[in-house]
Amino acid sequence: RYTGKTYRLPTARDLEAYRAAETVLEEKRRKLHDAWGIDPVPNEPTPKGGGPGAERAFSVHKYGLTRWGDLFNARQKLALVTGADAVRRAHAEMLRAGYEPEFARAVTTYLAVTFDRLAAALNTLCRWQSAGEKIADVFSRQALPMVWDFAEPNPFGGASRSWDELFTDTINTLTHVSLAPTCESYSHHGTATSLPWPDDFFDAVLTDPPYCLAPGTLILTDRGYVPIEHIQVGDRVLSHKGRWAKVTRLYRRPYRGPILRLKVAHCNQPLLITPEHPVRAIAAAPCPYERRAACSPECADVQQQGRCPHAQFGAYRADWIPAGQLKANDYANL
Repeated sequence: RYTGKTYRLPTARDLEAYRAAETVLEEKRRKLHDAWGIDPVPNEPTPKGGGPGAERAFSVHKYGLTRWGDLFNARQKLALVTGADAVRRAHAEMLRAGYEPEFARAVTTYLAVTFDRLAAALNTLCRWQSAGEKIADVFSRQALPMVWDFAEPNPFGGASRSWDELFTDTINTLTHVSLAPTCESYSHHGTATSLPWPDDFFDAVLTDPPYCLAPGTLILTDRGYVPIEHIQVGDRVLSHKGRWAKVTRLYRRPYRGPILRLKVAHCNQPLLITPEHPVRAIAAAPCPYERRAACSPECADVQQQGRCPHAQFGAYRADWIPAGQLKANDYANL
């Protein structure tokens, strides 16, 4: 008996089902918007792509997919917003049924993990993997490249990239992790360069760079300049893109280490910052004619002659640079 896959063109019934999803989506979208207070279809802009930073891994913006919701067709959007609503309702129903809040939160988290994986497989950037005759999800590599055709799984079909398959993976992972031996553990806040233990005491030391700004650093908020230690959850701060962003969490940590004094032109006070803290800046090239100057479109050659034989500034791109790697004449976006 033949057990392989068969391929066919879409029928009129297939196309009719797809068009019906477009109508149902708008109704579902309105209802969830009223219930949640936000659009259930993500409408934030996609990265524009290009440049030397992380945005170079994204190329979909230039092809007209300018919002995250554009990465999904109508049927996919309907399936995903319906699934998101079901996950949210599952948490509320477990609480009403008398389950412990921590239990309900854990189950909802596992459902959300599976839902995230479903979104990675149910979009218009998934290609067909001919070698295994299956769908390769959007993150075949760490990027969002443009594709010219895509494969769409049936989330209820039980096959590759369906909810049943993905949730089975979640359960199998949790089962495997639960079998790991347990041992006493504790955390220690300090500097990785001066640990209070002898050499070769640990097999490995995991560190998190202490990105910090010193107390007293003024942050521009919607209520004016505020010292960083007085920032509150809910404040809106101005981002490097010139947009207001809401503060959702505050972090404080003890720090013992070097503090840099970053002096920026036209700023009234130096910025006190840890060396690892990323700064949005342009690494300037030195001017070949003037000592202690940067190659700039404002230099004398450009101003007087209208051109520069070097013009290295034409390749300047803003990027996130650790404060300790900045040098004089670099351009900082503060």
